[in-house]
Amino acid sequence: MKSSAQGIAMLMVVAIMKIQWLVLTTHKQPNKLCPSLRLREDILEVFRGKPFVISLGTQNEDIGNLASSLNTSLVWIQTDVCPYISDVDIGYITIGNEVILGAGVAYVAQAIDNVVVAISAAGITKTIMKVSKVIAMDVLASLYPPSADAFSDTASQALNQIVPSLVRQGAPLMLNISLEYTLFISRDVVVRDESLEYHNLFNVMVDWVFAALEKINAADPSITISETRWPSAENLPHESTDNAKTYNRNFMERILNRTGMPRRPGVAMNASIFDLFNEDEKAGGVE
Repeated sequence: MKSSAQGIAMLMVVAIMKIQWLVLTTHKQPNKLCPSLRLREDILEVFRGKPFVISLGTQNEDIGNLASSLNTSLVWIQTDVCPYISDVDIGYITIGNEVILGAGVAYVAQAIDNVVVAISAAGITKTIMKVSKVIAMDVLASLYPPSADAFSDTASQALNQIVPSLVRQGAPLMLNISLEYTLFISRDVVVRDESLEYHNLFNVMVDWVFAALEKINAADPSITISETRWPSAENLPHESTDNAKTYNRNFMERILNRTGMPRRPGVAMNASIFDLFNEDEKAGGVE
């Protein structure tokens, strides 16, 4: 696995002990209304009848089309989702990736709402399927201590529109955790934030986001970790197979113990491990 590789992610769904994959929409026969909305049929075929939960992610460049045209969402759901719904467990559809601070952010909430309508119009009754949004840590204005954090002004404006769309359908806000974090091996308290204690930076990062959500009066959405990883090559000795094994093992144990975060004790969380196989031949810049 190369640290530069991006793309399909393997996800652990802890509540039901399934494995979940993030499948980016890239298909040889594009949707005519939205050319880059293309599904990887070869990947989805593998998961027919299997105990896996799948997340389908749209391209960032498709957000405007999904928002401006309900028909685009209707056609996409009918064409690329309905044929698989009976025997592929599709848990989430994510609208773009880490687009909160970039062009197109103004369209995200409407795109979410349109896809939700399209799912309902298609007669899909699976309560587990949610339409969500993936964000990165750069939406935060400060990082220490967790309780002091808040979203940047730009991110606050965007999330004030997006969060209500998530809450209405009971969907989580998905958070990409960057890889520059410890291996969950410290037994001592690393950070104290008033009465809260943190033994690893994963907990700190998630509580940063919870604290920031509270500051925009949006404490309701749950959080799903859509990306976290430890690279296994290139920058030795830190990027190594041993460190990747340690991180992945300890991360899984941390999620599976279902103890929640210091700011949300006892609240279980879904999470994903990103890049479990080498994608070194993929074009650069593809998320």
